[in-house]
Amino acid sequence: MELPPAQDVMRLLGGYMVTQALGVVVDSGLADRVGDEPVPLEVLAGHTGIPAPQLARLLRALRTVGVFDTGPDGVVHTDTSRLLCRDARASVAPFVDIHTDRGYAAWADLLVALREGGSAFERQRGMPMFEWLSSHPDEGARFNEAMAAGSRQRREVLLARDWSGSTSVVDIGGGTGTNLLAVLEAHPHLTGAVLDLPSVREQALALMATSPAGDRCGFVAGSFFDEVPVADTYVMAVVLHDWDDEQALRILRSCRRAAPDGARLLVVETVLADGEGWDWAPWMDLHMLVMLGGRERTEAEWRRLLQDGGWDVEAAGPRLLECRAQRETP
Repeated sequence: MELPPAQDVMRLLGGYMVTQALGVVVDSGLADRVGDEPVPLEVLAGHTGIPAPQLARLLRALRTVGVFDTGPDGVVHTDTSRLLCRDARASVAPFVDIHTDRGYAAWADLLVALREGGSAFERQRGMPMFEWLSSHPDEGARFNEAMAAGSRQRREVLLARDWSGSTSVVDIGGGTGTNLLAVLEAHPHLTGAVLDLPSVREQALALMATSPAGDRCGFVAGSFFDEVPVADTYVMAVVLHDWDDEQALRILRSCRRAAPDGARLLVVETVLADGEGWDWAPWMDLHMLVMLGGRERTEAEWRRLLQDGGWDVEAAGPRLLECRAQRETP
């Protein structure tokens, strides 16, 4: 039902309330205690530590945004609330963790970030986000969990392409190796390596040890600004949007220095498009600014950036840009 303009503005203004309510749902374990059969309110109160009268108030508000349903016999899931369970196939719980904490605080300085550029997070914490995560291992592990949870779509994009012309793959900024291992498992002729910060190494090696392709996958601890391993195919999945154009060019040129002529680069990123209706991508563009000083880009912006970085775009879709290394002139 379409709301009158005044009520719609209030709905939008209350977005911060919904964000924190979702954080409570995840932090208290409420979503994990609800099922498809009604669960009495008193039982949920005992599991979450939230007194029944207060829990009823929370649930009443959440129902207005489609999260949970309640009846005389208790509380049941909706399709939306089920995604807040930590064991859901497409769980968003790890994203709730990071958006209701450091992300939420950084957005309080959106105006400063828009006026002055740079990362609001860095201004607040006194250091860049990835440096801060490295110095806070628990938070870093939560971030890595969120990145792994969000890798399913990126993995599907990579698995859908033809890998017959590749033999070696380096996943630049590949985190714990979730995407690369899936590709290696599907294509036994490939070998690969993940390049990422030393703080990710132990989690990555633990995951590789459980994979049937683990013996064909290595981990290289380092910075993609400095040196990249040699391969015939490179993957950058949601890496470049973390950085402004100057820093993104440093990454692309570092990769190009290592790449043989004709090597391929697969850039898995959102390609911004003008359209009507709600779209997550423009909001993520602002989120990249606030958290990291980075940005999402249009196809024209991606093509220009990649060209300047030493890579020719051969194919571009809404989630994948396939590039080939420019030939070096004698």
